[in-house]
Amino acid sequence: MTAKRWIPRKPNRQFVLYFLSFFLVILLPVILLSLSSYKLMYSTILDEIRQGTSNAMKQTGLSADRLLLDVTTLSVQLGLDGKIYTSSTNVEDAYLVNEIRDRISTLAAENGYVQAVQIYFRKNNLILSSDAPNRHYANQVNDGWIRDFSVSGKEQLWLPTRSFVDQDGNTQRIMTLVRKFPVAFPSNTGYVAIHIFEDRFYELLKMAGADRDNRLYLADPSGAVLSAYPRLAGEEDERMAEQAASLIAGEERGNRVGKFGGQEALISIGDPLRNGWTIVSVDSLDYLEERLGYIRRVIMLTGFVLVALGSVISFFLSRTMYNPIKRLFEKAERVQKEFALPASSDKPGSLVDVSGMVDQLIHRHKELEAAYEIGHSAMVDRFLYQLFYNRASGDLEQRVDDMRLPITPQGFVVMIVELDGYAALRERYSASDLNLLRYATHNIVQEIVSSRYVCLGTEIADNQIAVLANIESAAEFDRVRLAEMAGEIIQAVRSYLNLSATIGFGQPVDALADAHMSFQQASDVIRRKLLTDDRKALFHESEEHAQAFQYFYPVQLEKALMNNIRAGNEQQTRACLEQLKAELKGKPGLSHENVYRVYHRLIDEAIDLAVDAGLAWENVFGEGNVYRELAKHETIESIHLWLEEVFLNVIVQLRDHLRSPSKADAAVAYIAEHYREDISVEQIADAVQLNPAYLSRLFKQSTGKTVLEHLTLVRLARSKTLLRETSLNLSEIAQQIGYNNANSFIRFFRKYEGVTPGEFRKLQGQASKPEEE
Repeated sequence: MTAKRWIPRKPNRQFVLYFLSFFLVILLPVILLSLSSYKLMYSTILDEIRQGTSNAMKQTGLSADRLLLDVTTLSVQLGLDGKIYTSSTNVEDAYLVNEIRDRISTLAAENGYVQAVQIYFRKNNLILSSDAPNRHYANQVNDGWIRDFSVSGKEQLWLPTRSFVDQDGNTQRIMTLVRKFPVAFPSNTGYVAIHIFEDRFYELLKMAGADRDNRLYLADPSGAVLSAYPRLAGEEDERMAEQAASLIAGEERGNRVGKFGGQEALISIGDPLRNGWTIVSVDSLDYLEERLGYIRRVIMLTGFVLVALGSVISFFLSRTMYNPIKRLFEKAERVQKEFALPASSDKPGSLVDVSGMVDQLIHRHKELEAAYEIGHSAMVDRFLYQLFYNRASGDLEQRVDDMRLPITPQGFVVMIVELDGYAALRERYSASDLNLLRYATHNIVQEIVSSRYVCLGTEIADNQIAVLANIESAAEFDRVRLAEMAGEIIQAVRSYLNLSATIGFGQPVDALADAHMSFQQASDVIRRKLLTDDRKALFHESEEHAQAFQYFYPVQLEKALMNNIRAGNEQQTRACLEQLKAELKGKPGLSHENVYRVYHRLIDEAIDLAVDAGLAWENVFGEGNVYRELAKHETIESIHLWLEEVFLNVIVQLRDHLRSPSKADAAVAYIAEHYREDISVEQIADAVQLNPAYLSRLFKQSTGKTVLEHLTLVRLARSKTLLRETSLNLSEIAQQIGYNNANSFIRFFRKYEGVTPGEFRKLQGQASKPEEE
């Protein structure tokens, strides 16, 4: 067991990924912080060195300028000396020459930086030296300064550093300042030369080169390196001097970091001195690395410790992350096999695959949950429907448990919430809007009722919601509490939906199986809201059920109402309707059907009256279905107002109809125009827009004859005229007065005149052609 535990195993890719991630997250900031700290310290020290070097360069330049100024001042003094000028014009005076030689020897001795002072007299080429015997100029190497100054043509000239061998055989390096004399005069009688030891400049250079790793170079205006400190032996010194000369030849001044002599160094180039010379300072940065070595070692040691610590922490964090994920992978593999899930990616066994598998399971769960919700809601609605209409079978308590309904086994009351004026809402809103209104109403009812009772609700009609409230027991039926709840529902529906609602309550029952009785009572009471005024919460009373079977119809009131409409008596018509409303309200036991039946019959009678009078249906009742309009009104008050408007409109239409030109006269005119045709009473009634029976009564009242009698007389009079005044035969006369054949005309004529048409013509003395009988 132990041996197997320590057998090397191939590392898991996921574990390695976690380890590297944690390792980088922990160590990368440490490494960056260490590097940044080291870089910051390096930059800080380098800046301090730059600042120190700049200050040293300025101090060196000032010191060198002071020395050069002293030398220049000394040369001016010699150039203004009258004795020297006198000697230059009287060179034969040995005494005066020796006095001048003593003078310059004294000056050289008094100024330690002066190697020698020499005077050249042009008149006789004599050279006086403070450190050598007098001699004449013979163009020797050591006297090259005379030649260089003569060629320059300047008042003053600094000559480059040169080497020479003194009397003791030592090689000396000197810098020379040459000036003509007398100073400030146009004449030129000779030259004064002051030779300065280069070593004195070393003393100045040492002031800026106290550090052992610092090197200084002095270059003349041509860029040639005059001296260096400290000096190096051999070719290395020459090579570094050449590099310094190339730096001076450039135009860049100030300091910068770069390579010098193969090493990293801080290079500083100062401004030109009074005589045009330039100082270059080179500070090696190797010693800076040495100074920072301790700090670097501390940082490296700290980094190593942190790397080791980070590795350990990364390992344990990786194990902490990997072990649960490993178990997740194993469980995901089992779930995939158990539910036959397809691979969700092309990388099985990865987090991407597990994520896809979880998505599939969530999707399946949502589908099942949605299907269950839909099915459960439908099951609850079906259960309540069966319960309310007494069609539930089986063990009700078991069904309640199976559907996990929250109700208890006993104590129930059914309430029905009905939206008022739903027929009008159908005309105002679309089907989708009505669905939203019903849904909102259902939510309001469910929320308010469930805040007081355990309840179940369902829609039983487009405008009705039935709620089964669990009141624990019928004995605890609290009518006041239910009325308050109904008022809150009605107020909420009015506030949020701007709708009106009526709520009916049945009697409480103890058993769930008897809920259908409470539902039926709630249905009855909600239907009898027709006879209530403003009562919106209606409770079923036990004595109402017996009275609901009464029947009522006001026959005498109906006759009086129709007579008043025919007579056009608006006031009496209103009075009849008020009386009808009072009688209906006085019989609260009347059923919903009975009340509507009364109004239906009154509308039927009004329709018959209007039709008999020949009124157009659209003018009286509009283009809609009058019975459907009646059904839209849900209370006596609403029906009364609408019916009063309809009946008064019938009266107005009748009055206008009778005031129009006489229908009897119109019928007489129609007969006079169409008596030649085979017309009937129905055709004449249609022509004058009256009912045939009503036209007959109206025609009889107006003319004293029936319509057919008047038609017969018109035809008879016309036939007599034709018999007297024309020679038309009987067949032609018969056709002109509306008869199809002569026989019918003969029988008609004989019936009314007692003779045949032929006999009548003979009696009138007209025999224009033979008569045909």
